[in-house]
Amino acid sequence: FCGDPMPFFHNGVFHVYYLLDKDHHGYFKNPGYHQWAHMTSTDLVHWQHQPMALEIDDLTKELSICTGSVTYHDGTFYAFYA
Repeated sequence: FCGDPMPFFHNGVFHVYYLLDKDHHGYFKNPGYHQWAHMTSTDLVHWQHQPMALEIDDLTKELSICTGSVTYHDGTFYAFYA
């Protein structure tokens, strides 16, 4: 499942980051185990899936990467999330 799209535009490329359930909540009994997936387009018609943008790396410490936003400033991309 996926949801909560987070659009971002930079240098002629549309980016959509979105929450993606890892293993459809199969790791824990409670829902909400989300990480950020990423897709891009230059024309909003043809889309390309990119590698995961923010993954859950440690199942003992990270339970969810929530909805947020992306911005760019002075050569650095920033991701803000809960």
